[in-house]
Amino acid sequence: MAIEALGRNLTPREGEEQTLIRGNPTFTTYAFRCLARAGFTADTFGVPFHRIARAVSRRYADTKHPNTTELPDSGDTLVVTQIAFLAIRICLLMFAARTGLITDRRGIDRDIADCLRRASDRGVDLQSLLG
Repeated sequence: MAIEALGRNLTPREGEEQTLIRGNPTFTTYAFRCLARAGFTADTFGVPFHRIARAVSRRYADTKHPNTTELPDSGDTLVVTQIAFLAIRICLLMFAARTGLITDRRGIDRDIADCLRRASDRGVDLQSLLG
């Protein structure tokens, strides 16, 4: 829900067209905006972040509507959630700094590396997870 609320208030980003439905923003669009605003690129996690945005959206929907599908794998969900949490945290830090820039990303980069390491430790492959 935090991604949706934050993403609604972020300006449209280049490349988000592929997340729209009939020209309207979706939850995936809002996740895309958060990931883009956080400064993530395809190199950050080794996959295009529009795929991460879709994964966040799918996990949210699958968890919110468990009667329409089986609950998603908890290990996969944890990794996707950690990525979403990082994006939200970075965006909120930017708002708090009021400059829109974070000059010291060392802690953020460490958290991204930790997230990727934990995913690997759990046997989660981002390429297959993000479909």
